[in-house]
Parts: sequence; C-alpha cells; structure tokens
Amino acid sequence: MGMSASEFLLWELGRRRAVEGLSQHEWGSRVHFSAQHVSAVERGTRPAKIDYLQAVDNKFGTSLAVFYESFVKQELAPVWLRPWLEYEEKAAALRLYGALVIPGLFQTERYARMVLSCSPLQPEELERKVQLRLSRQAILDRADPPRISAITEELALRRGEPEIMSEQVRHLVTLAERPISPSASFRLTPRPTLAGVVRWRSPVSPIPRTSATWTTTWKGRR
Repeated sequence: MGMSASEFLLWELGRRRAVEGLSQHEWGSRVHFSAQHVSAVERGTRPAKIDYLQAVDNKFGTSLAVFYESFVKQELAPVWLRPWLEYEEKAAALRLYGALVIPGLFQTERYARMVLSCSPLQPEELERKVQLRLSRQAILDRADPPRISAITEELALRRGEPEIMSEQVRHLVTLAERPISPSASFRLTPRPTLAGVVRWRSPVSPIPRTSATWTTTWKGRR
C-alpha cells in the first residue's frame, strides 16, 4: 500500500535531514525552529505548516511548500490527525468537552462551516475540513455506536448566527431522540453571572434548570 501525500511529506523531511547529516537540533537551528518542533513534525504529532516548509525550502533548496500546496492540502485528513480518527472510529466510549464550541460529532454542516470559517482557509480547504468533520459522525450510525458523554459551556449556544444556532439546537434535540444505544448525552454547564442567577432561553424552547446546578441532559436510548 502506497503512502499518502502527507505521509510522504514527513518521510521526505526525515530523509532530507538524514542526507544532510544533521541532528534534529542542528536542523532546527538552520531553519529557526526548535528541535522539539522538528521532532513533532517528523513523528506526525504536529502538522507540517507552510511557514516551516518554506523555511526548509529556503535553507536546503527543496520544493516542499509547493508539494504541500499541490498534494497534501487535497487530503481530507492530515497524517497527524489520523491516529485519533482511528481511535474515534473504534471507540466503545467517548468523553468530549467544548468550552466555546459544540463537539464536532454533534455539529450540523452549517455550524461546522461557521466555526471552521474562523480560520483563514481557502474555500476548497474549508470544504474539505467540513466534509471530514461530517464524515466522522458516521460512528453515530454504527450497529454498536460508542457511549458518548459530551459537556459544553452555555456560551457555546450563545455564539453564532441566530438561524444557524437555532438549527444546531434542533439537531441536538433530534440526536437525543434517536434510538442510539447504549447512551449518548449532552450536558450544558451554566454561564456564571454577577447576581448568581442565570436566565437562558434556547433558540428553540426554554431548557429546564435547577436552582443549584445545571446539568441538563438530552439522552437517546433504545
């Protein structure tokens, strides 16, 4: 089985450094990046970004930035993300937390596009990232879907365009009503206020809260 473009890029970076006879520390000094950065990129635990590749090109006369733009960006999942996607796909249980955004497995297409648009991406790259995020939701339709427990702060549902957020909340409710087994839950933590009292209304309908803590849970059970 052949290499993907992103796998080849990491292999070529390591090969080129070996050809130059440089340690990761020496290589990093030449391109003005730390040895830790060089190591993480070569191991695939940190993405090889364009600024790093351009620094390598400028110092060693390679064309890795061009290769990245022409081939690596065409891939849906970069090599550094793939181990997590494999774990996620096979997981029996997942615990997710999002402070300012709803976890990706629960996002609608419009919400995902809105969130990802916050980064300076070209339209083609943005669409690839959106499609990758949506494709990951296939685990919810497995014959044995994972047990998912997700926690998000209330502020996540207050950020964004009202129409998109209304659709997103309806999507969360729809997921909760699906016969997912064994269980999927989505909890909201309250936004603190100076008075100690929080009043919140969903774009769709009010969500109940207790006077002490708010652990509203939407669950779907078979």
